[in-house]
Amino acid sequence: MFRKLNIKFTLVIFIFVINLSLTAFSQYEVPFLTKSNSGERIVMSNYGLKCILDTTQVVSGQPFSITVTYIDQLSQQPINPNEPVNVTVTAGPGCQGILSGTLQGKIPTNDSKVTISGIVYTNTSGEADVQLILSASGIPDCLLTTNFLAPEPLIQDSDIVVDFSSYYSKDGITILIQMSLSWTKGDGRKRLVVMKAANPISTPEFPIDGTSYSASPIFGGGDAIGDAFVIFSDTGNTLTVTLINYESYFVRIFGYNGDSALTNYITNTASGNPQLIYVGVDDNYKATGFNFTNISPNPAFNDINFTLNVYTISFFTVEVVDAQGHVVVKFCNKRLFDVGIYPVTIPIENLSSGSYLLKINNVTDFAFQVFTVIR
Repeated sequence: MFRKLNIKFTLVIFIFVINLSLTAFSQYEVPFLTKSNSGERIVMSNYGLKCILDTTQVVSGQPFSITVTYIDQLSQQPINPNEPVNVTVTAGPGCQGILSGTLQGKIPTNDSKVTISGIVYTNTSGEADVQLILSASGIPDCLLTTNFLAPEPLIQDSDIVVDFSSYYSKDGITILIQMSLSWTKGDGRKRLVVMKAANPISTPEFPIDGTSYSASPIFGGGDAIGDAFVIFSDTGNTLTVTLINYESYFVRIFGYNGDSALTNYITNTASGNPQLIYVGVDDNYKATGFNFTNISPNPAFNDINFTLNVYTISFFTVEVVDAQGHVVVKFCNKRLFDVGIYPVTIPIENLSSGSYLLKINNVTDFAFQVFTVIR
């Protein structure tokens, strides 16, 4: 009597590559052998996915796009699939945010790629090294790792106030070494304060998203952004800054959220931000070759009046500058004044309410005085 035997065979495939010396075997990685989505079996695929973020920076809570391309694994070239390929986006293990929005796309047979738009990843603090997995049945996953910036603040810091009470020179000679600044916070968790000498702060001095900066309350001691220097980077709204010279200074505040590589700055202006500050002179400053009396009336409405005393014949420029450093009224430009006393009236009826600066220079020296317009 014969017994039926059940014998199971296991097929083991060995792949060897014999090197040219024929003296040793080398291990060979087969790129088109991949684990299936279930993780229970090995499937062979000649095809794969290539995925690219359609922007250099992505922001938490804002939609973004990923372009997924169907490729030949060996040549790495795009090809059209024989059947539509459904692609799904998921967040990798350890991610702390929430993935939402459009999370699926389909590569058609008449194209090699699809762009999945409207993907949203939300973490209110921003998040570094987030892994996104793009997968399709029977094809190796495509992995993307990126940083998500914190959301940009909605309300900018405003109303920069300068306190000269402790440091302001009343003799027109002593250099103003320090001054205190305060301002009204916006809705950013922190703020970056930059200061620039002589000229307004413009785009080259704006902070870059995803970049952190070191600050110093000594002008010139913090990180440089263009020709400006960072004097504050924190959560507060007061600062005492140490200066180095007679000068006009421009101060601008940028609210931000996030830290280090996740920072996101708001760069628009607000009331009283930026602010122009003139340092080191009294209201009736005696320059080398001239001086001028206090402006009257101050506050002003239609005109400002003062007397210019010229001690040395020279060419003078007299102008009014707003808080952003723009010349809004020019009384004269390099006009020759002989030695003498000159009453001056400047119409300002076209100026809106706010603080302005009367600036006078004679090439070798300058003087200035702040006045207010009320409407």
